[in-house]
Amino acid sequence: MVMDENRVKRHLLYHYFMDYHYEDGNIIGYMTTHPLPISIWAHNLFIDSNMGNPKLFPGTSKMEKYVVRWLSKLHSGKNVEGKLLSGGTESNITSIWIAKMMGKRNLIVGESAHFSFLKAASLMNMNVRIIPLKNDFTIDYSKIDAGEDDIIVGVAGSTEFGTIDNISKLNDISRKSGAFLHVDAAFGGYVIPFLKKMNYNLPDYDFRFDYVKTISIDPHKMGLATTPSSVLLTRKGLYRKIEIPSPYLTKTRSSTLLGTRNSASIASAYANIKYLGIEGYMDIVKYCMENTRFLRDISLDNRFELLLEPVMNIVNIKIRNVRKTVKKLYPKWIVSPIERYDSIRIVLMPHVNRISLEKFIKDLKDLQSKI
Repeated sequence: MVMDENRVKRHLLYHYFMDYHYEDGNIIGYMTTHPLPISIWAHNLFIDSNMGNPKLFPGTSKMEKYVVRWLSKLHSGKNVEGKLLSGGTESNITSIWIAKMMGKRNLIVGESAHFSFLKAASLMNMNVRIIPLKNDFTIDYSKIDAGEDDIIVGVAGSTEFGTIDNISKLNDISRKSGAFLHVDAAFGGYVIPFLKKMNYNLPDYDFRFDYVKTISIDPHKMGLATTPSSVLLTRKGLYRKIEIPSPYLTKTRSSTLLGTRNSASIASAYANIKYLGIEGYMDIVKYCMENTRFLRDISLDNRFELLLEPVMNIVNIKIRNVRKTVKKLYPKWIVSPIERYDSIRIVLMPHVNRISLEKFIKDLKDLQSKI
């Protein structure tokens, strides 16, 4: 049925208010947040850009190059290139695709690696070896037996725990074996560099290690850009490994998984970098870490046990009957279950505040007393 514009808007608002929204304060278990206003404005301004046909959009292309340079510098990158892709899954799949085109056939990941790597392995018919975690919830590198046909994945800011794998050791293994080393910093890439600038004692994970070939970083997470967006940084020339002809476009070679690219998110990421800069991002990360310590303290004060000391702005609280508890909390509180470790994950994104955290801990304590 055709509707007039006002009726369509009413229908849209009806569906909008069915959704949950970050400003409501109850989404406390996920790694995304409301984008900055300048980021939304930039996205809307470039809504019809498509970097699948880049010479039609030289301004957007110039912004993409700037975002890549800025993130490369933040990650010790020299002779590094990159592209802004649709999300962390596309970045991770693209990295594995590049490695496959370089003759790699097997994938080595830790138990805490993102599920996108299983997608990549399925798409490319690869064998997967899953490596257990150490007591600190990082990959047990001593269990890795790698060869030159392998791809090793390290994580900097794991989805479940916020932990950072020992990339130095993985780099040594890659150097000795000839394996391809990818670092998934989808969440940590906009957190760890700023924590290190604030003198947090965190391990290095980036291109300062000579065998790190690719790094994925998501602006739509702690970069506060619009969804979806991810940057895959690579050593110079690696994107050419996956180039195919695209003769009817303005650029006759295509080197991304997607043809049409949601390029408004390039403008969004660019706007945030220009608006916030290093100091602005440091302030945001500092605020999130202050709330992380606050949640840690009130959790312990209320006799909850933490799965581990928070490494960045992620807290894991041990509870009984995880699945039942998460269902009971919903829809008032939206958190992530980590069933195999009897815990729930809280991500201290910029929209999460202390008032909400106090209310959540009270509700969690009341609920746990009845289970």
